[in-house]
Amino acid sequence: MIKKHLVTYLFIVGCLTIICSLVYIFNQNESKAIGPNSLGFIKPPYNKYQLSWSDEFNKKTLDDNKWITIPRLPHYWRMNMSDDSRLYRFHNGYLRLYCMKNDWNPDDTCKVLTGGISTKGKFEIGYGKIEARIRLSNAMGCWPAFWLSSFSYGMDDPRRAEIDVFEYYNHDKFVHQAAHNHYIDYQKKQSKDIYSQTYNIDVRKWNIYGVEIQPDQLIFLINGRPTFVYNKINNDLIVGQYPYGQTKCVIRLSMQWSNPWLDKLRKVEELPAYMDIDWVRVYTQ
Repeated sequence: MIKKHLVTYLFIVGCLTIICSLVYIFNQNESKAIGPNSLGFIKPPYNKYQLSWSDEFNKKTLDDNKWITIPRLPHYWRMNMSDDSRLYRFHNGYLRLYCMKNDWNPDDTCKVLTGGISTKGKFEIGYGKIEARIRLSNAMGCWPAFWLSSFSYGMDDPRRAEIDVFEYYNHDKFVHQAAHNHYIDYQKKQSKDIYSQTYNIDVRKWNIYGVEIQPDQLIFLINGRPTFVYNKINNDLIVGQYPYGQTKCVIRLSMQWSNPWLDKLRKVEELPAYMDIDWVRVYTQ
């Protein structure tokens, strides 16, 4: 009898071990970050969030109480920007931003035109959480992004803040997420694996990209799951390492063309490419 119970016990333990192993493997392969594990210790939300600002893009035109179209300036990411209506299309409750070959306006010297929107002069986010539901197409040379930026501070200002909720390049199978600040970009004090991470995902499907801005952590999210954490360094002698929250940022969603840091191969024949934005939502305490 004892032997029979022992066999039964070992059989049950063996089954449970197999099940746990399969669950672990599934969770590891379902969607994992490339490179070192950067999650670290994640604190829970520091307070209960409430929806404080949003756009569901249910109108047939851009809400100019919330957004402006991004003007063209001599920065790499905005050298192709245009407010041409062809680049901003509304489809059944979502906004489509295009990156298109310019075959209709010979007076514009840009061979490729891109659309982008910003909350500059309309809204800024400090502490809280922001998410957007987005779907992308791809093209070699295309460079869409969802990001937050303090537009009034330059690279040499310790108050400068930038959060790349995601950037996507070419035909990649993953997105980039990153923090940028004076400590990283001007002082060159942190390595890329500390402030940046890549994450495997099918961008052609609808996904929810977000970031939670806490007083001592940036928690990057995809589809509600933490993917990457950037932590504040608790040292009063360090300047410009964690301006987030105190420095407020505008929201930018932009199609971009020709990233100079990644490649020189661009295929205009693969255009148009697009970013579909279903909604953008900001939550604060």
